[in-house]
Amino acid sequence: MIWLLLGVVALLGAAAPGVGQLPEAGSSPSSAATGVVPDTVTVGGRFRSVLRINTNSGTRVAAAALSTGDYLQLTDSIRVVQGSAGEWLIYYPMVAWRAGILPPARAAVTITAPDGETRRFETNLALPFVASVLPADTTGLQPCPHKGIVPVAQSSVPVWIPVIALAVLLAMAYLVWRFMTRRARGGASLEGSPRERALAALESPALRRLIDDNQPRLAAAYLADILRHLLAETDPRIGLHLTSDEVVQVMSSTGVAEPLVGSAGDILGKLDHVKFSDASASRDELALLLDNVRDLIVEWT
Repeated sequence: MIWLLLGVVALLGAAAPGVGQLPEAGSSPSSAATGVVPDTVTVGGRFRSVLRINTNSGTRVAAAALSTGDYLQLTDSIRVVQGSAGEWLIYYPMVAWRAGILPPARAAVTITAPDGETRRFETNLALPFVASVLPADTTGLQPCPHKGIVPVAQSSVPVWIPVIALAVLLAMAYLVWRFMTRRARGGASLEGSPRERALAALESPALRRLIDDNQPRLAAAYLADILRHLLAETDPRIGLHLTSDEVVQVMSSTGVAEPLVGSAGDILGKLDHVKFSDASASRDELALLLDNVRDLIVEWT
């Protein structure tokens, strides 16, 4: 247990994107940092986000609230552990139900000073990159053989009853889809502009690990996800469901400058080649693709 605690503390110390400053308590400032273990999971995979808070000796810390969308779910109760003097660790065991880069989860804690004064602190938890559970290469998969048609049993139920039931089910499914879409659009707001969020995502430790571990398909999928979210957030007509060729066509028809259209098409084509072909890519080639995506994001208006 001691070695696990030391490992989590070391991970939090390296989690620069999650560092925040707490209000002063007494004469010395306090700080907070977040980390996540592991930093890459598949849909439905479990992980733990950890929030470390350094305070003055005698200060008490308690978890107040956790704000997440329907894409995250707590798998157990939130644990608050007191470490060395003035150090607190808060564990959030969760599971992710959506692939790609997750919107931030907002955690709130209450900090009670030795004199009884209570403050509330909020910060975004570090979250993993969620890879799809679909296989990266489906060329070797074969369809199952078809089965014979089972004769339809004779029924005395009028034909119009199943038709009406189907229509009602379709209407309910449509209403649920509209509700979920509006809820997703009205969910927790992301900090910064789309460009700033995309540039921050490029500095993610999860992406760096995929490149360093030479996992070209996952790294290409990560980069394509960042670029597609930037395009979709700046112009809703460039939907996430479009193919790379369709994205280029929409960009051309909406007045985007030709150099940007050409760069976007070239980068998306290279990323698709790495994701879907049998060819591999070296660390240097992945690093070059990362630089190309960063240059396009910087030039994007």
